Amino acid sequence: REIPGYSMAKGELWRHSQAAAITSRHIARKNKVKNAEQIYVAGLLHDIGKVIMGHYIEDAYAEVIDMVIDTNVTFLQAEEEVLGFNHAQVGARIAEKWNLPPNLVEAIAYHHSPEEATINPQMTCITHISDAITMMLGIGLGVDGMAYSISNYAVEVLGFHLGTEIDKIMAEVSDILSDEDSFY
Repeated sequence: REIPGYSMAKGELWRHSQAAAITSRHIARKNKVKNAEQIYVAGLLHDIGKVIMGHYIEDAYAEVIDMVIDTNVTFLQAEEEVLGFNHAQVGARIAEKWNLPPNLVEAIAYHHSPEEATINPQMTCITHISDAITMMLGIGLGVDGMAYSISNYAVEVLGFHLGTEIDKIMAEVSDILSDEDSFY
């Protein structure tokens, strides 16, 4: 359904999550990471906190947006400042309640700050970069994705070159997604 607190139309969070999952698996396979399917799940669930937060952020939307504009903080930082928590933290709590493995909980919790990961930094970095690529492709781009930057730490952990490697993955993923009949 629509998630007005993030300015996401009906189905956009699902499309974004599905594209991030496909991108995560692609990056994992490309880098010969053993647990590519678990990384797919991390990509799929990384924004699960938005489902819960969508209602609460809607009430505080104007205040969050004003803070982003006036103080030049990220949407995530403004969420936390205004509400006392952010969608990544809420998502991690949901994942814990579902008894998901700690590395999945961590990937959800730190998909915006992969440098904080300690259990499986590689999985968290892949989830982070997949989220960024999906937003750069304009898939499920909510209001919070307008000023999203890629962590240099994540790029280093994965051994990428920020320009060429990310551009190449974006092109590959774009082709993969266009071949997915059920995606669009």
